[in-house]
Amino acid sequence: MLAMTTREFLLLQLGMDVALALLVLFLLWQVRRAMSRKNVLPGEKEMQDLRQLVEDSRSATDHFLTAVQESRDTLKELARALDEREKRIRELLTLCPEAPERKEPEADPPPAGDPRAAQVLALAARGLSEREIARHTGIPDGEVNLILNLTGKR
Repeated sequence: MLAMTTREFLLLQLGMDVALALLVLFLLWQVRRAMSRKNVLPGEKEMQDLRQLVEDSRSATDHFLTAVQESRDTLKELARALDEREKRIRELLTLCPEAPERKEPEADPPPAGDPRAAQVLALAARGLSEREIARHTGIPDGEVNLILNLTGKR
């Protein structure tokens, strides 16, 4: 099943409404243009075709609106089910005395051949602060911070 968000449905509906309005305006412009050339009112066949087109567009719009409403209802049901599951998980976590801690994924250390990273790590091992390391090496504070964070030496 094609999953669409409510926003996507509304944008699609807006696009269809605009296209329909442009089509109706185009048809009216064509009818007026034809009437000005002939100075004759449109025939019964043309009027019947126009009525049928308007009725078909109304039917298509009603069908689309019904589909949008059904999708909105489904989304509401899914959101409610998700909220219930989240509530249940929170209840279970409060009952569990040893809730598992979330570990941050470990980042790869800088490449071993990077002399700047090695210099930063050596100065950090000697106990210098990030600012002192940055001043001593000429590396920006943020980069020193990044190197230390990536290697876990902070």
